[in-house]
Amino acid sequence: MFRKLDASVVEEALRRWQRRQSARSIAKVIGVDRKTVGRWVASAMALKLPSDRELADSEVRAVIRHARKQAAPRGPSDSWRALHAMRERIIALTSPPEPLALSVVFAVLVRDCGLRASYATLRRYAIRELGWKRISEVASKPARAPEPPSSGIRVGPDGDAAPAHAAPRASGE
Repeated sequence: MFRKLDASVVEEALRRWQRRQSARSIAKVIGVDRKTVGRWVASAMALKLPSDRELADSEVRAVIRHARKQAAPRGPSDSWRALHAMRERIIALTSPPEPLALSVVFAVLVRDCGLRASYATLRRYAIRELGWKRISEVASKPARAPEPPSSGIRVGPDGDAAPAHAAPRASGE
């Protein structure tokens, strides 16, 4: 989800950059991601803007335009594409009769296939692409009560079984 930023936020970030503050500290103060601040700073440097004077509004707008062009590319990441190439292997490793835990699948893929994605990426891939449920979705469903036995046998308090149609025994026999 993106939010539209006012040019004054970019201007403030650039002012702080001119004062030699780090992208991380700027991001924390103005409330945007540090990578966004990094794109603004990279754009200001690419445009060779001075750091010894206040920037004009036209220069701030130029930074915004340049940063938009340099925004992160869309589409699947290299890690996601690598996982997609291993899709059948992941399905085989997580399917019955002996499904492996996803953490074990991750270790196997790293060891056998040289996977360079993180466990979190594998988990997101399993949820989005393979239809796995999130733990919160599984935990929120009520547990089903076990079905009553349909054999017609009643088990007494002492553990002895008797046909359901038999009269209950008197205690102390």
